Amino acid sequence: MKKLIIITALILFKVGAYAQIYKSKEDACKVHFFSATSIRNIEANNKIAVSILNTSTGDVVFQIPNIGFKFEIPLMEEHFNENYMETDKFPKSSFKGKINEKIDYSKDGEYKATATGTFSIHGQAQQKTIEGTVIVKNGEISLKAEFNIHIADYKIEIPSVVTQDIAEDVKVNIDCDYVAYVSKPSVKVGMTEDEVVKLLGEPEDRTVTTTKGGTTRMLFYNNRKTTINIGTDGKVDYINNY
Repeated sequence: MKKLIIITALILFKVGAYAQIYKSKEDACKVHFFSATSIRNIEANNKIAVSILNTSTGDVVFQIPNIGFKFEIPLMEEHFNENYMETDKFPKSSFKGKINEKIDYSKDGEYKATATGTFSIHGQAQQKTIEGTVIVKNGEISLKAEFNIHIADYKIEIPSVVTQDIAEDVKVNIDCDYVAYVSKPSVKVGMTEDEVVKLLGEPEDRTVTTTKGGTTRMLFYNNRKTTINIGTDGKVDYINNY
């Protein structure tokens, strides 16, 4: 699922050939929300969010699977997904915007910044500017932000019996670490076996099948979770990513 989210974020970016793209590290893009009332406090953590940052343009995208929010009390988590966020209908929340300030990402330091864009939560879109900090250290980037979400803006209905339990404004914290994104070379139908090996290196395994119609080969790249079929003409005719 996370791989699909990253692909979606990159598509939203319309990445150019020379864009400087950073993606969030595995399990290092965390979203926390906190609701405080006089009756009870409610909080949840999400560690499977994904973000893409384009340091050339300042564009930034967050994709947050709602099912990833974990609560201390399982019943709260059930109500959050089924009654409030309607996760089956609205599986993710997102932010797509731009960092307003010009930041020198080649220089270590902490930079106060704002980002303006569109939050999409529970099927509702709202424009918002949030304040945060961009940290650059040893070629890596971190982004931290804290802001409030007004529940009513996103048409999240709270049953009257629990309105005093849930705050009208929920505090959200984002803490995300990034590394430079390097796209993997892609194999295309019609390539020769030599071209595939030159691009990806030697496969971990090969199988050869000979019939009256000719000889075919299957190349196994287990580390990439890819198998490639070489047809009787010596060219790629099928690619399977699993």
